[in-house]
Amino acid sequence: MPDLTREELVALRDAEKLRLKIFENHGNVMDTVVVTGDDYVGYRVWATDERAAVWGGTSLYAFESAALKNALMRARAGRELVFYRLSRAVDRRAAAFAERGGALEAGLRGTLLRPNAEWLENDGGPTFYDVFTSPATDEHGFLTDHVGVLLSSRVGGWTATTPRDVDYGSFPTRDEALTALLDAARG
Repeated sequence: MPDLTREELVALRDAEKLRLKIFENHGNVMDTVVVTGDDYVGYRVWATDERAAVWGGTSLYAFESAALKNALMRARAGRELVFYRLSRAVDRRAAAFAERGGALEAGLRGTLLRPNAEWLENDGGPTFYDVFTSPATDEHGFLTDHVGVLLSSRVGGWTATTPRDVDYGSFPTRDEALTALLDAARG
């Protein structure tokens, strides 16, 4: 791989939606790859965990380009791991629901809503939906383009949440919660 500049890495981060902080404030940032340092002390690359603590090893580099390449590699690997975990969990829940007669529902703006078996209340109907923006599947048959979940509260109303647990608030109807989730996923 040729030398990588900060500007190129920022462009890749934005295009690929990578969780990556490049010489930016990284306090309390969870599940992110961080690059810090300068020519005097060297360049450090590390990842944070779900509690924003350093996770795994910290790599030290004499040259900025080497640190940026390592950060790109780590961020891409982290993204793939998150997608794999999400798809496995979502599909296990869907398989369990399918065994009980569950099925996909059509949602707003071409979405698919998959009821989640673990969140049924006395078989009275789904209170939790996984939301997908595409009917496509990957090579293992898992649905792709998972954008989040919709959850009905016990006291009424719906919340919309991304896979990274970003809560977009409470809404009176499922469709309003879905709209908020889709708007957040686009932006």
